[in-house]
Amino acid sequence: MSVFDVRGEVMLHQSNGATVELHIDQMYPTGDGSESEPLAGRALVRGMGMVSNGMTGRTKDNTFFLVITWNQGSVGEYHGTFNGNRLSGVTFDRSHPESQATWFIDKDFRSLW
Repeated sequence: MSVFDVRGEVMLHQSNGATVELHIDQMYPTGDGSESEPLAGRALVRGMGMVSNGMTGRTKDNTFFLVITWNQGSVGEYHGTFNGNRLSGVTFDRSHPESQATWFIDKDFRSLW
């Protein structure tokens, strides 16, 4: 089991053309090392007027989960998987789960343990 270091500034590229700029804060567990403490931070999509009102998430083993509450009222869910050191997944708006987009972050993430 491992926890990936996802802290800092990253660009999340969506298949629908949106690029989400993320600043992720990540705390680490004091337990067995298999799960990070909750993720937090902020997000924005330039040119669309979208700014986060809140962001929460978690990493566990090779999975990533993030929920972003956007200023215009929508709530996006981001589910991802680490494949090696790369992260990609699927996202949807909770009000319209039938409308999905794939996404990836073009960064090598390192495992903390």
